[in-house]
Amino acid sequence: MWKIIIVLLFIINPLKLIGEEHFKIDVDYAKFRCDQKNVYLEIYYALHKSELKFVRNEKRGEYSALAVIRLRIWKNDSLWVDQAWKMQDSVRDTSQIQKGESMVDMLRYVVEPGSYKIKFYVQDFYQRASIDSAVFNINVVPYPTTKLVLSDIELASSIKKSEKQADMFYKNTLIVIPHPSVLYGPELPILYYYIEIYNLKAIPEDVYIVRCSITTYDGKCVKSIERTKGKIVEEASVEVGGINIASLNTGIYYLHFEVLDSNGNFLQSQLKKFFIYNPETPAIPPDMEARIASSEFGRMDEKMLDNEFKYVCYIATAEEKQIYNSLKSVDSKKKFLFLFWERRNPNKGSGINEYREQYLERIRYCEKKFASFTRDGWRTDRGRVYIKYGPPSDIEHFPNTDITYPYEIWHYDQLQTGVIFVFADFQGFGEYVLLHSTLVGEIQNPDWKRRIRK
Repeated sequence: MWKIIIVLLFIINPLKLIGEEHFKIDVDYAKFRCDQKNVYLEIYYALHKSELKFVRNEKRGEYSALAVIRLRIWKNDSLWVDQAWKMQDSVRDTSQIQKGESMVDMLRYVVEPGSYKIKFYVQDFYQRASIDSAVFNINVVPYPTTKLVLSDIELASSIKKSEKQADMFYKNTLIVIPHPSVLYGPELPILYYYIEIYNLKAIPEDVYIVRCSITTYDGKCVKSIERTKGKIVEEASVEVGGINIASLNTGIYYLHFEVLDSNGNFLQSQLKKFFIYNPETPAIPPDMEARIASSEFGRMDEKMLDNEFKYVCYIATAEEKQIYNSLKSVDSKKKFLFLFWERRNPNKGSGINEYREQYLERIRYCEKKFASFTRDGWRTDRGRVYIKYGPPSDIEHFPNTDITYPYEIWHYDQLQTGVIFVFADFQGFGEYVLLHSTLVGEIQNPDWKRRIRK
C-alpha cells in the first residue's frame, strides 16, 4: 500500500524522465448530456504562474507571461481537432503572484459517441525549454433517455451564483471555476463539486436523497453529507456543494456522489478521484519512520536539506517545488526528500538509489568541469544539458580564432534520431551559453553560425 502512496502522493502525473523539463500543465475533463445522441465534453486546463517566465514590459509598466498551447483530438483514430492558441497573463509586480495561483481555461465540444484521444502540448514562449504535454483517452457513449443517470463530477476551486452568462465558466446560473489539478490542501481547503442528474422522473417517489461522501484510498469514509430533495418536477437537476477537507491527512481520496430513494436504497452513483497534500500530516507509513531516520536525510540539517532540493530543480515538478517551499519543519523536509527520491528509485525499498547517485554524480562532475567566474558549474547551460541528458556521445571543440568565438558542438546519438547542442563562449571566461539545439523543446537558432562570428 505504501508503495502506491509514494508513487501518487506528491505528483499526480506519471514520473517523467530526466531528459524532460518539468513545466506542468494540469488537465481534467467532464462529460454532460447534450441531447439524445450527443454529449457536451468540457476540457479544463491550467498553468502554474510560478512556472512561467514573466517579462518586463516597460511601456505598460507590467510583467507579462505567454504560453503557446496546441490541442489535437483524434476521433476513432482520425484527426478531428487540430488547433493552437496563446494564453497570457500580466501583473504589475511578480511578488503579487500567490502560491499555487494558476491560469485556468476551459474548452467545450459537442461530441458524438466514439473513442477519442486528446493531446495537449504547451510551451513557455519566453522560456522555450519549458514544455509539457498531456495525453488521455475518453470513451463517449450517449446518455439514456429513460433511466436515471448522472453526469461526470467536475471538481472546482469555487462555485458562485451569478447572472453573468457571458462568463466563460458560467452554466446553469453558476460560475464554476474548474480545478484541473484536483489537488487540495491548506491553500485550497474547500473541495467544490458540480454534477448533473438526468431523468429524475424515473424515480417512482416524489422525493429522493443525494449523498456526497469522501473515502480514503482503501475505502474508509471520512466525510459525508446527505440531503433530502423535494417533489420531482423537472427532468434534470444540478447539484453543487463544498466540503471542508482542511483536517484530512495527505493522501489519495475519492468523492462519491449517490442518489438514493426515500428509503435509502441505492439508485445511481458517480465517482471522482482527487488528492490532498497537507504539509503537517504527510502520509508516511509507520514502518518507514525508522528508514528515514537511518537514511542520510535523517542526518542532514536544514541547510543541507535545502541544498539537496536546490540541486533537483531540473527534475522537480511545479507541485513538488511548491510543496517543499511550504514546509516549515526540518522533519517534514527530511520526509519529503526521502519520498522524493524513493518514488524515483528504480529498485523501491532498496538501500541504494542508483537514480539519485547518478544524478548527484552528474552535479559533482559539472561543478568541476563547467564552473565559471560568475556561476556554479551545475547552473551553467552546459551543466544543465549534462545533468538532464547525461554525457554526450561526442564533443567537437573549436578554439578561439580571429573569425569566431570559441564554441563546442555536443552530439547525442541516443536522443531522438541524433541531436546536437551548440555552445559558445562570448566573454572569454569559460562560460559557454547554449545557442542552438535540434532537440525538440530546446532553443533552436538555425542562424547560430552567424552568431559565433566576431
